[in-house]
Amino acid sequence: MQTKQTMTISKDFELKYLISTPDGFDKEKEKLPMIVFLHGAGERGSNYTEMQCHSIPKIFMSGHAAPCPDLRVITLCPQCPEEMIWDPLLLYVKDLIDTVVKEYNVDEDRVSLTGLSMGGFGSFQLAALFPERFSALAVCCGGGMEWRTPRLVGMPIRLYHGLDDGIVPAERSLSLEKALRFHGNPPEMFLYEGVNHDVWDIAYEKTDCIEWLAAQVRK
Repeated sequence: MQTKQTMTISKDFELKYLISTPDGFDKEKEKLPMIVFLHGAGERGSNYTEMQCHSIPKIFMSGHAAPCPDLRVITLCPQCPEEMIWDPLLLYVKDLIDTVVKEYNVDEDRVSLTGLSMGGFGSFQLAALFPERFSALAVCCGGGMEWRTPRLVGMPIRLYHGLDDGIVPAERSLSLEKALRFHGNPPEMFLYEGVNHDVWDIAYEKTDCIEWLAAQVRK
């Protein structure tokens, strides 16, 4: 089941978001993990349909959760307004996560984070800002500030990138991998030859990324 909602930030600004819950979900009887997903630049705006064109929203909000149809997990997908990027919105996204965790009785120790492209950068930044909130991080065709990697020590991390990416070079993920490894938290690195920017199709639909995110427990 999917729900379209809006969080009012101020009289001039709202943060739209989508939530999916598995069939038969009863928050009074079930405490589920939650995956938070930050989309890329192409899905910015106020049109919910645009958000569902690929990745986590597409998989969980199209009537089935392939490739893991039996996975019982909640997904939260905020939408970045047109002409903005995630960075100035991250405090609001954190407030939204906390609100949804309480409203849906989410398992506090199993709130994971992922994103692609612009959302890959945003998810890394959000995890670095609030490492105590998340159980795991998966970044697709993104990157981040290498000097912030010490804040992520101990967090399970996966990095996915196409070696032929002409929009966000694979070097951005490789730099993160090197920095994380230097600080004692080597991530799982997935590099794909012949793959351009849309590595998310592989990560979310042809690997165990989603199941892995849902299974991680906050340390």
